[in-house]
Amino acid sequence: MFQKLKDLSQFTVKSYVKKVWSKWDEANKKFIKSDVWMTGLSPKYEVETEGGQLELSQDQMGQMLVATLSGGQANIVGRTFTVKTNGKEKLEIRYYLNLLNPNAALNVQGEAKPIVQNTDDSKIPF
Repeated sequence: MFQKLKDLSQFTVKSYVKKVWSKWDEANKKFIKSDVWMTGLSPKYEVETEGGQLELSQDQMGQMLVATLSGGQANIVGRTFTVKTNGKEKLEIRYYLNLLNPNAALNVQGEAKPIVQNTDDSKIPF
């Protein structure tokens, strides 16, 4: 099932699916989509989220990768992003993706680890 950014306030990336090429065909009122590059098509990036697949533009994928960059590596898997718009509609709308909880540590699988603080009350000096 595909999702649309306009329907989301936030999403968590479960996995990267693939790169596709697409463009809006105004004459036929539908998207032209291909797994290989063709003249006039733009790159899109499909990711799997908790609610289904989501197609992102090159700029949106770049925003997500830059937000998760740490130590020379970027990993969007297991990270949650909020969705904001510029408040406009149709062709003028722009979506901005912001990393939720940018300081969350990730485990080996790229999933956010819960921050747990174990405190032993007997070691508190007062």
